[in-house]
Amino acid sequence: WDSSDNNFSLTAQPSSITFTSPNGGESWQLGSSHAITWTSSNLSSNVKIDLYRDGSYYATIAGNELNDGSYTWTIPASYAPSNSYEVGIVAINNTSVWDSS
Repeated sequence: WDSSDNNFSLTAQPSSITFTSPNGGESWQLGSSHAITWTSSNLSSNVKIDLYRDGSYYATIAGNELNDGSYTWTIPASYAPSNSYEVGIVAINNTSVWDSS
């Protein structure tokens, strides 16, 4: 018989979340509705979806959304037109798991 020469580790797969839409280059009109979509791996937490403008927090889109890969967002008509918006998503129970559009 034989055994390995050294110990090795078994670890959990890391959690991840990745935007699929919007992910840059889209042009969405104020007042219209769109699906914000993402994929996640090894993540059971709900998510928070925020809107950023010029790199700074602008508004919360969804504060405690089920991590099911899709959220339909109706863009408020009162938001200022701009081409510098981004959407950010973060796991509520693990803020180190996030992505931005």
